[in-house]
Amino acid sequence: MNTPLFHTDLANGVLQTLEYFDHFRYPLNEEEIHRFVPVRANPEELLACLRELRESQKIICQGGFIALPGKEALFERRRKSNALAATLLPKAHRVGRFISCFPFVRFVGISGSLSKLYADKNTDFDFFILTAPGRLWIARTILHVMKKLSFLLNRQKYFCMNYFLDEAHLSLEDRNRYTAIELATLIPVNGSARYLSMIRANPWLSEEVPNFIARMNREEQESRPLVQRMSEFVLNLLNPRTLNLSLMRFTDRKWRRKWARHGYTERDYELAFRTRPYISKNHPKNYQKIVLNNLKKTNYPVSENAERN
Repeated sequence: MNTPLFHTDLANGVLQTLEYFDHFRYPLNEEEIHRFVPVRANPEELLACLRELRESQKIICQGGFIALPGKEALFERRRKSNALAATLLPKAHRVGRFISCFPFVRFVGISGSLSKLYADKNTDFDFFILTAPGRLWIARTILHVMKKLSFLLNRQKYFCMNYFLDEAHLSLEDRNRYTAIELATLIPVNGSARYLSMIRANPWLSEEVPNFIARMNREEQESRPLVQRMSEFVLNLLNPRTLNLSLMRFTDRKWRRKWARHGYTERDYELAFRTRPYISKNHPKNYQKIVLNNLKKTNYPVSENAERN
């Protein structure tokens, strides 16, 4: 029997999605495939498609997880990593709530591997942070002074704040499969309304993850704490726009010297350490470049924007 046309498109999308996550050695469940597949479909269509792919031996299934053939060992790896992630997520939420109390922080989301429910003994707590307009580098500097102090207690792995954006510039410049999945897997800690604003500010997401529905945090703190409001009042008396730019320029000079010694080209620096008044991206391992380059080697479809980045 011939496969229906919509299943042909959907089947290709499912295989592409499994191939993407196979770069991270991570099988998916049905809900995750539906969320990340780059083809609009309802759950019933996806279920029928997965059944056909399994019957044709193009995918394998075990314990609710789905992977490409020959990847059976990854199922147990996922189960173990999910169990550890479940124990770490409550602590990550507590750390995120702590970060949300700092001056000019407006949204905190758990990102990185923990946002995909993966954890191992080396897992850090990665956070994506939105700040008040024109205050990003003030917020970032204060938070990173706090992180320096965390080294004294050997707690620095819990404060990996590697992506800051101010809420007046929510449209992302990197528009590709990697960025779409990172944005779609954020776990809001505080400021969910601003997360929804960011999703709406990036309509290109509907091309990469058309079935995605943003997650909300129903237990988040609704009002800003008094200490945050008081500290912002004081900082706003200190010519904050000039201070914000000065801190950005100081950080940029320091980073450029450091990473030039590590062999970063200007193009790689721009991608891994994007530094502007409204954005701070600090990704020394440059996973976006690594993942997209690996995908291109396997003829995985990569957007034109991704090629330029």
